[in-house]
Amino acid sequence: MTDMFRGNRIVVPLLTTLAVAFALVTPGATRGDEKKELLIPMFQGQTLNGWHKFGNADWKWVGETLVGSTTSGKGYLVFDRVMGDFILEAEANIPEGANSGILFRADEDAKDGDVLGYQAEIDSTRQRRSGSVYDSQRGWLADGEPDPKKDAFRDGLWNHIRIEAVGAHIRTYVNRQLVDDIYDAERLSGHIAIQHDGNYNKTYRFRNIKYWKMPIEHWKPLFNGKDLKGWQELPGGSWRVNDGVLVGLSDKSEAQHGMLLSDASYADFTVRVVYKSVRGNSGFYFRAEPTNDAVAVKGLQAEIDPEKDTGGLYETGGRAWVVKPDAKDVEKWYRPDAWNTMIVSAYEGRVVVHVNGYKTAEVTNDPGASVGHFGLQLHGGMDMHVEFKNIDILSKNP
Repeated sequence: MTDMFRGNRIVVPLLTTLAVAFALVTPGATRGDEKKELLIPMFQGQTLNGWHKFGNADWKWVGETLVGSTTSGKGYLVFDRVMGDFILEAEANIPEGANSGILFRADEDAKDGDVLGYQAEIDSTRQRRSGSVYDSQRGWLADGEPDPKKDAFRDGLWNHIRIEAVGAHIRTYVNRQLVDDIYDAERLSGHIAIQHDGNYNKTYRFRNIKYWKMPIEHWKPLFNGKDLKGWQELPGGSWRVNDGVLVGLSDKSEAQHGMLLSDASYADFTVRVVYKSVRGNSGFYFRAEPTNDAVAVKGLQAEIDPEKDTGGLYETGGRAWVVKPDAKDVEKWYRPDAWNTMIVSAYEGRVVVHVNGYKTAEVTNDPGASVGHFGLQLHGGMDMHVEFKNIDILSKNP
């Protein structure tokens, strides 16, 4: 039998029935409650062993409190070890009107003197964005503005911060209230860093900093770069491997939608597809099943198109457009005549699509199929030329 990835679990397909073969211990079991016994201190007593300073802030222990201050600009205290999947909890007390944060899956940028990565905001300013996830290069990752009425941060007091980063899934909490719940796989590993945002003569305090470290998830190839092993060609067009690149070609006289379908079926997953769309309409299908009609499959696809709609969600044999992007938005994320990176995360009824770091589509409580094949499309009735350099799935297995 072929193993099938379901989030952080591996399940074995038995026709249409999914049976759990075994389940790894994951923080999914801790979400919504506090498993304190799993968390260990990140500091060796009242020392900075295992951490290093970056930037201009000074850090020291005062009793059981980590204190950060600066007179010359922003600074960080950076954890030496590289972290991938983890849970982190800490308590923070920053001055009213100040701004701080805990960075994760981050790296030092010596040129700019900054630390770049994800950041869980700690915010006592008028913005009220405590717990919101910020990316150093892409900005705020969650949709919309925070609701001040739901802000759980308490000015001038100790606040409990919790970060869960498990594969592509990131959750943040402030005082045990969920703030952000996102899927984003642009960064899978890096350092944790505590930030002093450079407010002169203001003291930032942290305590009870604990974590649970898990194995880093890696991109595992679904396309070996040599042949079509693990995939099957359905009639229509042709697929070949040329210098490590999977090339799909079809003529407009071909009415059949050519399809390259994965041998295995998959339930929950995050997949990364690096593609170049030269001519015609293609797509990355998932949770799809073969049919006997000209389209060859039914199921959801993340659209791949050199002219429009790239990054949208379309259900073949069902609802048609589920999320149709605006043409002006497509111009922001699509790179014509170049390699593009699409990341699709599908976990139960939630589906999120990113193209080149931009979130292009998201649905929740999707009523579509929960399991099925991956597929690459050659649209019938048009000249087709599409290329795929990488097709990878997130996995804890090497």
